[in-house]
Amino acid sequence: MIAANKGRLAVFKLGIVHASGVEQVKMVKDDGFNALIVAAENGHKTVVEVLLRHESAGDQLKVVSKAGLNALELARENGHQAIVDLLAPLM
Repeated sequence: MIAANKGRLAVFKLGIVHASGVEQVKMVKDDGFNALIVAAENGHKTVVEVLLRHESAGDQLKVVSKAGLNALELARENGHQAIVDLLAPLM
């Protein structure tokens, strides 16, 4: 999740493959944030693209934070239009 927050794609990809227990890409934090929400909120388009190619993309898109916001809404709220353009057709 930290790699998604920082936009570190190589580290993020390793986390997907080598995570022990629950796959990192499928985790949801106590605040309701998942990797897709974190990456979208912080403007990390490349990480968002990787997540959208993951087998769990459909489930990732359905996650809503405890504040009631999804990845698309947070990307829009933070002015990340390229990510909004990626997510909008999928929502």
